Amino acid sequence: MITSKLETGHLFCLGYGYTAQFLARYLISKNWRVSASTRSGDVSQTVEGVLLKPFEKLNGEDFDSVTHILISIPPTADGDPVLIRNQNKFFLTSKKLRWIGYLSATSVYGDAKGLLVSETSPAKPSNNRAKYRLLAEKSWLNLCSACQFPIHIFRLAGIYGPHRNVFQRITTGNTQTIDEPNIKFSRIHVDDIVKVLFASMVKPAAGQVYNVCDDKAAIQSDVLKYAADLLQIALPRPVKLEVAKKNMSPFQESFWRDNKIVSNKKIKADLGILLQYPTYEEGLLAIFKKRLF
Repeated sequence: MITSKLETGHLFCLGYGYTAQFLARYLISKNWRVSASTRSGDVSQTVEGVLLKPFEKLNGEDFDSVTHILISIPPTADGDPVLIRNQNKFFLTSKKLRWIGYLSATSVYGDAKGLLVSETSPAKPSNNRAKYRLLAEKSWLNLCSACQFPIHIFRLAGIYGPHRNVFQRITTGNTQTIDEPNIKFSRIHVDDIVKVLFASMVKPAAGQVYNVCDDKAAIQSDVLKYAADLLQIALPRPVKLEVAKKNMSPFQESFWRDNKIVSNKKIKADLGILLQYPTYEEGLLAIFKKRLF
């Protein structure tokens, strides 16, 4: 349960994907106003209480009453889309802006050879997507330092939650169990991401970087087996990573290059976070019980 004395505000989501939608629903339940940019459609429309506006048609007036901004549009080789279009200039029109959150990823750390990484660890991204993330982080931090914008960077681990989880992949046969006991992955339930974001809104600290993950990094086969046991179905015979890579896309293969355990001590120490789903077992069990897959 998230509790605070934060007054209601106006959140603008630049990018309205999975995580942004969950944050929006939570804030709307607390009587917040929420707006978001969208790449689809040519006119503004209200969907489930969120005012959706075409990304290319945003202007300064859209940010006049905004108190909080969430940026979740992924960067490209050309850079951050918001910065490319110079839409950050609109932030200057908001007289009430108190918080900006930028959603990045723990992939910026690259391969740590299975060791623990924290926010003070060097970032050594090993693929282009992670390199673009890190460059976008630096661009936002530099800009916000120069313009006194209250930026916060959130490096998210692998996101799962309702209708985005391993149950779907298992039941559709769209996965394979990989026999690789030495590579662990960190994860985070979307509800706990919302908890972290809101806690940062309550206690803003401009310029801070936060890892967002649960307490238990785990190998892929353990997570699949746990989910399969709940479903009471058998998994296909495990295959070695070297064999599995032959059927992977370059995108899929890139996830297996990095091996690290991500520390979440800072969100606990600085933001007082008590995770609702401290490991994948609690998170998947809750999803299974409600059949949210």
